[in-house]
Amino acid sequence: MILVTGGTGFLGSQLLLHLVKNKKKPIAIYRYENNVKKVKKYFCSIESEGNTFFKKIIWKKCDITIISELDEIFIGISKIYHCAALVSFSKNYINKLNLINIQGTSNIVNLSIKHKINKIGFVSSIAALGDEMYNNLINEDSVWDSSINHSPYAYSKYMAELEIWRGIEEGVPSIIINPGIILGEGIRQNPYKIICNYLNNKLVFYPEGLSSIISSKDVIEIFYKLMESNISNKKYILVSENLTYKKLLKHIAFKIDKRPIFIRLPKFFMFIISFFEFFISKLFFKKRLLSFSLINSLYKSKKIDGSKIKKEMGYRYSKF
Repeated sequence: MILVTGGTGFLGSQLLLHLVKNKKKPIAIYRYENNVKKVKKYFCSIESEGNTFFKKIIWKKCDITIISELDEIFIGISKIYHCAALVSFSKNYINKLNLINIQGTSNIVNLSIKHKINKIGFVSSIAALGDEMYNNLINEDSVWDSSINHSPYAYSKYMAELEIWRGIEEGVPSIIINPGIILGEGIRQNPYKIICNYLNNKLVFYPEGLSSIISSKDVIEIFYKLMESNISNKKYILVSENLTYKKLLKHIAFKIDKRPIFIRLPKFFMFIISFFEFFISKLFFKKRLLSFSLINSLYKSKKIDGSKIKKEMGYRYSKF
């Protein structure tokens, strides 16, 4: 049996559909019943047999941070697609990020060792990649620099990867994928939908950095092929293109027939905005959205190399 965590999320729901269309009968865990209903609605909106596909999924209520709940679900499981994660770049969510992303992954690994799971597939992020100061190209071998001001999210995903590597050392074969910005239609406020909504404005401000992107279709297909293959104990960056934010926004604007005015936002101005946001958050007890680490990531000019999967599996990325 296959277990999928995060099956009610943007990527996990698409993975579930892919699995059942490939004759698999996955077990998917969830926390809230309403999110399961959203998955069913998504299936039915894009597939004529959506309801039939949805019924092939075995849903079990479980919180990955509670190991006693998770332990019962592991009985009879052979493979795990671990997609569950909290995504937030705010320091207000540090404890929650560490609980879900680090402790949740640790629980998955510990139970995989206990139940002798055949293979774990873990969805990490390009945020967890190394970033060597004098190298303008980031790849799977780039070394994590702890002296850099990483976001709480990046730190939590990096530590989660270390948990997967610990599991490998303990005898659980695993693969790690590090997708870039995942674009595609799906449930929830996914990145593509957020960008489309942003482009409804007449004035669109953009940072000067590079965005590393990939389609959700590519992520799902590669993830599935890796899990079905004999490949294990490796990590793969999944990035099809490195585009400037201006080019990315203009391309999407053209696709959805929007013509806003694009205005470059200098980095120093973003820091000024961050300062005022910090002041307002303290004055009115509101949560901050901007942080120095997030701003720095938006202005990075380094390319992220997603060619390893092409070289080793001959995979061809979709054209954006």
